[in-house]
Amino acid sequence: MDTDSPLDLTVPDLLAGLESGRLRREELISAFEARLAALDEGDHPVRAVLDRLPDPDRPPAPGPLEGLPILVKGNIAVAGLEGVSCTAGSLALEGFDPPNEATVVGRLRAAGAVVMGTTNLSEWANFRSMESTSGWSARGGLTLNPHGRGLTACGSSSGSAAAVAGGLVRVALGTETDGSICCPASVCGVVGWKPTVGTVPTDGVIPISHRQDSVGVLAASMADLLPVAELLLGGTLQGMPPLHPGRTADPEPARGVAGLRIGVADSLFEAEAEIAALMDSFVATAGSRGVQVVREVTVPQSEELNSLEFALLLQEFHHGVDLWLSGLPQVDRPADLAALIEFNREHSGAELRWFGQDLFEAAVETPPLLDGGYDERVERALRLAERDGLRAEFERHGLDVLAVPVERPAGRVELGRPHPGGGFGAITASAVAGWPVLTLPLGRIAGLPVGMGLIAPPGSDPFLLRVGAVLEPLLPWSSEVTGWRS
Repeated sequence: MDTDSPLDLTVPDLLAGLESGRLRREELISAFEARLAALDEGDHPVRAVLDRLPDPDRPPAPGPLEGLPILVKGNIAVAGLEGVSCTAGSLALEGFDPPNEATVVGRLRAAGAVVMGTTNLSEWANFRSMESTSGWSARGGLTLNPHGRGLTACGSSSGSAAAVAGGLVRVALGTETDGSICCPASVCGVVGWKPTVGTVPTDGVIPISHRQDSVGVLAASMADLLPVAELLLGGTLQGMPPLHPGRTADPEPARGVAGLRIGVADSLFEAEAEIAALMDSFVATAGSRGVQVVREVTVPQSEELNSLEFALLLQEFHHGVDLWLSGLPQVDRPADLAALIEFNREHSGAELRWFGQDLFEAAVETPPLLDGGYDERVERALRLAERDGLRAEFERHGLDVLAVPVERPAGRVELGRPHPGGGFGAITASAVAGWPVLTLPLGRIAGLPVGMGLIAPPGSDPFLLRVGAVLEPLLPWSSEVTGWRS
């Protein structure tokens, strides 16, 4: 891979170069095209990009992100760009140009960001089958991890994470319902931010759950993530206060984290000795800088919570996707979930070759949201995940953030088999509760990335992002990509 590409500049440096004229947009476009070709050559193409923007040369809007190249996950609507569809990776929506652009994309383009294309994903955001292969869609094929031949990029925001890890862009949009930003960020060695649900608009996103869906960002570093996050949050990061007002206003990691209180889910980290060792190294470093660490904090987990979430997601997906499909121009497109199931059966050679659509088939049998005890299940799930779970632990230990393991190192992926490796179940409670999660690269195991998730209370996104910015330099991680594409 080339080592002097303008694509390797951080977002602040890249924007400064464009503003000063030291860097031209044509250079960025050329570098993007060259690197995309390099990532997709040979026997193990990364396949991070689903649709490539046909005309990136038109001048961007003036604004704080003027000229910044970005990629957008293929389930988020990008309107008015010939050849760029919003399909969730499905052949059923191939060629669909959405009439309205997602608010998040509109904000970025209005600020001057340049959409270079859309990213591949686990088809239908990984909500088609319990046996789905993460990172595969019928339209885009299988996204691979740039850190090693044949390794999973996890999902469902597979292409967004792989694109950032492979150096195509410094920033890409992803979505998450439960782990779909956290997991790819962890195994690809990038930063992933899943905002508080409802903080960043989700209109224009093909839905799974109105309660849990969120649009977030995958980025090469916190320096790359912060300008985009600030825009998506409406400028609420400007003049961020110190972590502890009155104690210090110094943003430097050496002093700025003093007094920060971090809970650590020890029992989960200890399930994998090498990840636990990386966490111990971080705790020692952070402790020497004045961070207060509380060990043995509990993350709410139970079969009941998992079952409740699953039942709710099936019901919400049926409702949401029916509503979304019914609002599309009906020109040879499925009008609802039942028609989508039938489309896949009729195109089984392409759509159902590697795994089925058991989640679709289960969801279509669920009752409307007003029936079937839906409200009671929501109430019970929130009590387990939040009121008697996360919030109770935060209050009991006086925590600012909670650190959890996200995923084991990437395993070798094989079409027709479910996601290799294994998570720790630490993200589900925050997903059900709608709390924000920031995933940071923690370190490497046998050369492969593993991430640490930081969970914080809802609405505290500016604080959580500031915590990430000051903790990032303390992690036992090198940003240098050492995988097979380097």
